Amino acid sequence: MVYALLDALGINTHAIASHDAPLPDHRVHLVAHLNGVDWYNDSKSTVMEATLAAVAKLAPHYQRIILLLGGVSKGVDRTPYLHQLAPYNMHVICFGKESALLATACLEHNLAYSACETLAAACTIAQSYAQPGDAVLLSPGGASFDLFTNYEERGKAFVNIIQTQLHN
Repeated sequence: MVYALLDALGINTHAIASHDAPLPDHRVHLVAHLNGVDWYNDSKSTVMEATLAAVAKLAPHYQRIILLLGGVSKGVDRTPYLHQLAPYNMHVICFGKESALLATACLEHNLAYSACETLAAACTIAQSYAQPGDAVLLSPGGASFDLFTNYEERGKAFVNIIQTQLHN
């Protein structure tokens, strides 16, 4: 609906929807390099278009992306977007309230996946799959309200998990 409105106003929406569009500085933030694996915080990604842009930005630079996908959809069906992840070498870890729904969609789109309840569990699973040359990307594509107050709290929790539980 937003794109239709912008189009009606004569605003070029191609750059907005394009995976080639640059991401703002506060997005896709490298927070750690552990055992040859880069860990990125993109907690601000609360819609699938943002997640897809983040994956497209990182994918050319890594052997594989391990995507932490979660949160809640805010009434938008995120599952149709998952087919756009199929061209990438990745493993999707679904977490939070809609993890089962997202995992089912991953299965339907032939995406390697895992599912769990919490962000901490998702990070532990990611660490177990990650190999040198991979990137772990927290880019949930959904709102944080199932587990956190807001995306900032979710991002801080991600960084804390990396620093306290995974960094050993």
